Amino acid sequence: MKSYNKSKSRGIILTFMAATLWGTSFPVIKWGLTYISAYNFVMLRFLISILVLVPIAIIIDRKDFFTHFKEKYIILLGLLNSLSYFLQFVGQQWTTATKTALLTNSSVIFAAILSYFWLKERLNYFKASGIIMAFLGVFLIVTGGRLEILQSGTVIGDLFCLVSGVSWGFYIVISKKISNQESNSLSFISAMLMYTFLFTLIFSFPLLVPVDFSFEVYFAILYTSIFCTILPFLLWYEGLKTIQASSSATYLLLTIIVAAIISITLLSESFTLTLVFGAILICVGIWIVETK
Repeated sequence: MKSYNKSKSRGIILTFMAATLWGTSFPVIKWGLTYISAYNFVMLRFLISILVLVPIAIIIDRKDFFTHFKEKYIILLGLLNSLSYFLQFVGQQWTTATKTALLTNSSVIFAAILSYFWLKERLNYFKASGIIMAFLGVFLIVTGGRLEILQSGTVIGDLFCLVSGVSWGFYIVISKKISNQESNSLSFISAMLMYTFLFTLIFSFPLLVPVDFSFEVYFAILYTSIFCTILPFLLWYEGLKTIQASSSATYLLLTIIVAAIISITLLSESFTLTLVFGAILICVGIWIVETK
């Protein structure tokens, strides 16, 4: 029992770390899009990621890497991951960063429902209320409790980001199904990201334009590649091995809290009671989801 609790605690910590790193991506992406097109940005992000991870994975365990590379589930994960990120980057051109965070994190709801029907994970009224409570907390944080904020941006951008969230819901559950198997996380993720890049290249290729490589462009690409892709994916997959898919998805809501903290400290946004209340709802929701 102690060993199980220790393993679960480790999974929670790793998932929290991944969520924190992913939380920094929203403001960086929005900032970076002022210097580089969405299509170039998302393609270069994953190009750098695979240039770092794939050679290391091949050197460490060539056989394991190519075994994963041939798996049909890895191909599907790469497609869903690519589609999700592509839709997010494109949608974020036409809507706000906060609305992007809200709509893409709707994956929590879809992942919980899919986990119940496909993975047979428990989703009783108690756990469902925790997921809803956490999502309500996200809603309060990104809107400030004012519905009129949802009228900003464009319908096209909003729809892109919402479909991105649906795609990630499927991605989360399939990831859980695969992570139950014995696998080398580095080889597993490297193979998946290789397909993510290939599909992203296919989606972006007709829309690519010449890039003016300034300091801002280099920073945005390298930061999102290393700190918002390579590191969090490794942490998240390790954590996903010992916690349920729906629970892990709920932890990803913490990305909104991180984005809010960055906005307050670096962008001088106001610190409101609504923000505090939203953060409390998220924390309580996470506790409910994890309570057996």
